[in-house]
Amino acid sequence: MSFPSFPKARTHAPLHFTQAKNKRRWCRLFKSLMVALKCLLDQGLHHLDVKPDNMLLRSETEVCLTDMSTAS
Repeated sequence: MSFPSFPKARTHAPLHFTQAKNKRRWCRLFKSLMVALKCLLDQGLHHLDVKPDNMLLRSETEVCLTDMSTAS
């Protein structure tokens, strides 16, 4: 039995702090993370498990927090 071959997943180039463009991108991503955390705090919730594994990028500059199982 043979399985179909799938194209390799495209990976994003790593971000390097040496380029001004990437510095601005990191700042926008960090600001998006802070806005998400503030939104939770405004609702009286604390995420308690903020780490890269629990963040999804919706766009180049927007972060979504996931895994709210430990939120209190």
